[in-house]
Amino acid sequence: MYNLFLKDLRLQKFMILFYIGIICLYQINLTNLLFTVSVIGCMYMFNAHFNDEKDNNHKFINSLPYSRKTIILSKYAGTLIFTFFATVFTLVFQLGVDAIIPHFGIKIGTLKEIGASFVIIMVLTSFYLPFFYRFTNKYLLAGFSIVFLVFLFTWKKIINFMDLNKYLLKINTHFSTTELSVFIFIITLVLFISSYFLTVRIYERTDF
Repeated sequence: MYNLFLKDLRLQKFMILFYIGIICLYQINLTNLLFTVSVIGCMYMFNAHFNDEKDNNHKFINSLPYSRKTIILSKYAGTLIFTFFATVFTLVFQLGVDAIIPHFGIKIGTLKEIGASFVIIMVLTSFYLPFFYRFTNKYLLAGFSIVFLVFLFTWKKIINFMDLNKYLLKINTHFSTTELSVFIFIITLVLFISSYFLTVRIYERTDF
């Protein structure tokens, strides 16, 4: 699995420079850690899957001495590992800017934001991978990518339109922060693990 993760990193070596640029740009524009890490983690996951589908690379991968379970596991685990590194880089960048330019106004990410970003990544991965391994289509992938890019530039308007903050405040009045965090983590973990087994089942039934 380690070698498969390294393979994904090598295929995205130029994209990683792009990710770093996006992180720096978002932080200079005072975007919070939650949104920054969520976007970067999702982009990595999308591209890791897209690279396997491009030019029928999945046929080559399946010729390697790895089980299909290991191949799928590398996608799920690799996304979390990359998200961890993206989180660390974002925090280091924030701390560096705050130390050099104290009055810049950059906000250091909190544990709550870090946890929430991982939850978002895990939920999106849980839905994305089984769906696209089941319905592999380059036009579908392109369409999903366009929708994601549109969301990047309109997410604040969407949140304001749906008035999500009002619903979050209502939830907080019924549950303590700890209770809510534990509940969300358990649900997300169950969803993530279930998604992995579903994707493995789909992938094992796929003919290459």
